[in-house]
Amino acid sequence: MKTRSTTNVWRCGLMLILLCIWNIPHLAGAGTAPPIPTGPLDANGNPSVPDYYTTANWANSPPLAKFVDTLPGLGSGKANTLGQYLSVGKPDIVTYPGSDYYEIDLVEYRERMHSDLPAPGTLLRGYVQVNKGTDTASCGGTTQPACSTIHNTLNPDLVHQLGPTLVAQRDRPVRIKFTNKLPIGPSGDLFIPVDTSVMGAGTGPASASATRGVGAPCDNTVEPNACASYTQNRSAIHLHGGRTPWISDGTPHQWITPAGEITPFTKGVSLQNVPDMPDPGDGSTTYYYTNQQSARLMFYHEHAFGITRLNPYVGVAAGYVITDQWEQDLVTRGIIPADQIPLIIQDKTFVDATPVIHPVTGQATTQVRVTDPLWNWGSGTPDATGVRPPVTGDLWLPHVYMPAQTLAAGFGGVNPFGRWMYGPWFYPATAVEKGPVTNPYYDADCSSPFPAVYANCTTPGQPTKIPGTPHPSMGMEAFQDSVVVNGTAFPSLTVDPRAYRFRILNAASDRFQNLSFYVADTTLANTSPDARTLSPYTEVKTVTASAALAAANNWPADWPIDGRDGGVPDPGICTGAGATLSCTNLGPSFLQIGTEGGFLPQTVTIAPQPVTYITDPTAFWVGIVDKTGLALGPAERADVIVDFSAYAGKTLILYNDAPAAWPARVAGYDYYTGAPDMRDSGGYGTGGTFDPITGAWVGGTGPLAGYAPNTRTVMQVIVRPTLVDPPNTYSQAALAAEFTAAATPTVINPAPVKTLFERAQEPIIVGQAAYSTAYPNSYFPPNFPWEGVNQINDHFLNFVTLAGQPVQMPTEPKGIHDEMGASFDPVYGRMSGNLGMQLPNPTTLNANLILYGFSDIPTETVINSTTVNVQVLGSDPALIPWQVTDGTQIWKISHNGVDTHPIHFHIFDVQLVNRVGWDGQTMLPEPNELGWKDTVKISPLMDTIVAVRPRAPALPFGIANSLRPLNPAIPLDSPMGFNSVDWTTGQARVPAVTNILYDFGWEYVWHCHILSHEEMDMMRPIVLNVVSTVPGAPVLSASSLSLTQADLSWSDPTPVNYATGAGFGDPAGEIGFRIERAVGNGPFSVLRTVLANSTTFSDLTVAANTMYRYQVVAFNAAGDSISNIVVFGQPIPVAPATPSNLVATAGPAATTPAPVSLTWTDNADNETGFTIQRATDAAFTLGLTTFTVGANVTAFSDITAAAATTYFYRVAAVNAVGNSAWSNTAQVT
Repeated sequence: MKTRSTTNVWRCGLMLILLCIWNIPHLAGAGTAPPIPTGPLDANGNPSVPDYYTTANWANSPPLAKFVDTLPGLGSGKANTLGQYLSVGKPDIVTYPGSDYYEIDLVEYRERMHSDLPAPGTLLRGYVQVNKGTDTASCGGTTQPACSTIHNTLNPDLVHQLGPTLVAQRDRPVRIKFTNKLPIGPSGDLFIPVDTSVMGAGTGPASASATRGVGAPCDNTVEPNACASYTQNRSAIHLHGGRTPWISDGTPHQWITPAGEITPFTKGVSLQNVPDMPDPGDGSTTYYYTNQQSARLMFYHEHAFGITRLNPYVGVAAGYVITDQWEQDLVTRGIIPADQIPLIIQDKTFVDATPVIHPVTGQATTQVRVTDPLWNWGSGTPDATGVRPPVTGDLWLPHVYMPAQTLAAGFGGVNPFGRWMYGPWFYPATAVEKGPVTNPYYDADCSSPFPAVYANCTTPGQPTKIPGTPHPSMGMEAFQDSVVVNGTAFPSLTVDPRAYRFRILNAASDRFQNLSFYVADTTLANTSPDARTLSPYTEVKTVTASAALAAANNWPADWPIDGRDGGVPDPGICTGAGATLSCTNLGPSFLQIGTEGGFLPQTVTIAPQPVTYITDPTAFWVGIVDKTGLALGPAERADVIVDFSAYAGKTLILYNDAPAAWPARVAGYDYYTGAPDMRDSGGYGTGGTFDPITGAWVGGTGPLAGYAPNTRTVMQVIVRPTLVDPPNTYSQAALAAEFTAAATPTVINPAPVKTLFERAQEPIIVGQAAYSTAYPNSYFPPNFPWEGVNQINDHFLNFVTLAGQPVQMPTEPKGIHDEMGASFDPVYGRMSGNLGMQLPNPTTLNANLILYGFSDIPTETVINSTTVNVQVLGSDPALIPWQVTDGTQIWKISHNGVDTHPIHFHIFDVQLVNRVGWDGQTMLPEPNELGWKDTVKISPLMDTIVAVRPRAPALPFGIANSLRPLNPAIPLDSPMGFNSVDWTTGQARVPAVTNILYDFGWEYVWHCHILSHEEMDMMRPIVLNVVSTVPGAPVLSASSLSLTQADLSWSDPTPVNYATGAGFGDPAGEIGFRIERAVGNGPFSVLRTVLANSTTFSDLTVAANTMYRYQVVAFNAAGDSISNIVVFGQPIPVAPATPSNLVATAGPAATTPAPVSLTWTDNADNETGFTIQRATDAAFTLGLTTFTVGANVTAFSDITAAAATTYFYRVAAVNAVGNSAWSNTAQVT
């Protein structure tokens, strides 16, 4: 983000810029200009090296008419005028009893997103269900047959953007088989610019081959190299906000590629399938979502390494709703409206390929290439030179890193077309590997001190150097120019004059939303001329933001009076004061009842309110956003009720005036009706004529009434004069009572009642006065030091738990640094941001923020909490504070930077405790930030304190830890790109960090959900330590119906009941069972590994008349169980074992003959007899005599021995196979 320079700076040099534009096509012959790089060329045959200083390298959407298409609703019955709707998943409840099962493919398709965009529509990628759902109307009831596969008859919806929405039940798992069906080969490349310098999007540590999954090791850390590249058709699903086992979390290294893609990189190194689901085969994977959470709106979307920001922009995202008994009870009793309208808000820019004449060169071209001459992506077919014709309706994305600075004289160091800071020209300068390079458009004559030479200058405004950034290159943000809701650009919604429930998701990649309803302006000059609109009122009336107008018209107290660009919405005629103030142009308020974490502790009324900023110069955080309407950062959600009863017959506009970036607004990213012509600084303008004498557009303007581009007018709402649909019984007072102890007793909430938050949500961690209504039976002190507020120099937090336990916890010193030299991209110097760690207990003598990237050694290790409530050690009031003994942590995130970042936490929700400025001013959470959040706004020049308490989901199986290289995209042991500073000491690690294999435990991440920031390394791993124990021993048995099949069965040491959840979460749960077999008495080897919770296996590879031994080993992350051994089949005939311990004892010496008594040990169980030999020499060659005895005999008396003679004896066991070896020799005289 950068603050745009004033147009005066630009106009001082505008004539120079004009001359430069004219001369670029002729640069190949320009005096002393260096050679021009070759191809691909732009559409005019000009070089593809970007012109960073006299060309916008930006584009805008066609002038789409606003509100001519209706809002797509949920399900095919609510399709809009274009045939769009949010498809809904149809679960198969048969294949996996106790779970909802979906088979979802990722495909490439087209959909028309606006009537003014050509058919067949914009090229997109997205999810589609492909299996049939169970028709529960025909099965499963008390008088119906049990549901079986014959009832899986519901056809899934066709592919539509942002679908299929999955509706889940609390504690009922959802299982998914996900298959990547994107095109392969060159057709699988994305149709928007891909920056291959982003880690994970370029080359990997293997060479290409002709065989899928095969590639020799290759060192891609050296340049040049011949390593293979990661493909652009990779994908991983992340369930955003889900309490999900890490193997199903869809983290960056859990992607898959289509089965036909020839690449050595077929899947991410962290990919693991669900242990109790069959391997789905190449190009597919499985997911298990527990839904062990309260009712809430979530969404699932792309998260693959290196392309996370790209796939969601082209459509790879969809809604996910959890409902529960508490929510459904409110609906059933009419406490909240049954009507639910999802609003998934995004911003996009569509390519405008309208043929035009270039206003400067006079050449025929397309509109997009007037301002973005190097645009070479989309659905057009490239020609032989690689130039691709632009296609109207394709999605556009920036691809040139436009530096905010220039070295050219006369511009005050400001690039008029610049957008992002460039590290080598920042202070202090960023040390980069690839710095500025020679500008091929620079003409040395332009720097001559001699007038005669300067007169030959052909490219004024071009400095000697340009950034050495790649092309294409990503930018730090990509604020687009047109609002899309539920997949339709600028939709219109018609409602009755009654209350509706809206489920709102900000699914934009980078843009915040500050939403309010206003009555549309009916002034003729401010209405749409397009006859297709259902209502011609498409705009919000704005007036100058002045104190005089505010006083004269009795505006609301917090209405802006700062003279801002574009003015402010006109409140209209305002009467009354305070709570009774009423203004004719203000629309209905939002009554917010929930966030992404489910229901709030109390309802929050949010009246229309433009953004204001903290202007108190004594506040260190001056300049950040202060007052707002319904403010949502990317990925934040709001569950709101809007009552249109007082607006019958009126047209409303859902309006967004959030700054882009937040909080530091850049004028060129704010597209609003009546804005000035911004073409002189790379922004939007229309109409007028170009004056070659002054170098200015004359008579031009910004967006026109009724037309795009526009990012303020989100959606039109037309309120019917009277009711058409049945009325509802919604009452705001009755709803508010449900959040208090005055809630009506019900069967599921009998007296004494619990508040809605108390009964529906997991207990909070930190007690604060704001929760007193939600927990009327708990006491939260409002006084220091137990009020649950962290001060700026506190490295601990004192608070009281729900159980009244006073505790003290240390804070974990996290940090954020963005948009300054230390955090810029170390290779190219592009603007970026990082998460990091602070030195413990900093002072002016040692304060230091250590920045880390995604691939650095993890610093966030958390321990699984196994109980719902915080566990505390202590009970003696004299020994307070007591200590928390579970996995709870308090994170203190210090933000030294510029932007407000929506930080998203995987696996756990967090409780926002407070914010504190670096000057010590504290700020408690806004009322609609209380409760649980998975995405929190972290603003600059302050610390934001959150309480985290990870609880691993209870699973019906065990899972292994994540063991992978720190950075799978480079070779093992490589030192490239790692930070070796130990944050605890500020000193270098010894040895330095290299790309080692690392045990990430249950691996998750936390990151900024401005997707450009996330991709530029503002993401860190989370290591969740979950205790596993070794499984108990299965009890194995074997049977058979034939000589060539062994049927094994065993007891599961950790049985589960999928219907009731019994047995879920057992720490001894197995990942699977290993079937091991031995032939005869030989060694065991692994025959097969079978799924968790299996109890049978048939071995079809046995041979007749052969003995086998089997054992079944249950295994998990803690180790292997023991197993009993069972024998199957006929023993293999073998020679008997050798007898031992032969002893010969002579009879009385006077006896003739002298009997010799022999005894031995029988070591065999299969002999048919024994052979005994006697000789008069040890070699058994003299006087050899043989005797035989029967089986199982262990003694013999030789009565033929002669007195006074020395004899030697030995014994062997015999059977039909042969003889054993001879026993030991016994000598006797």
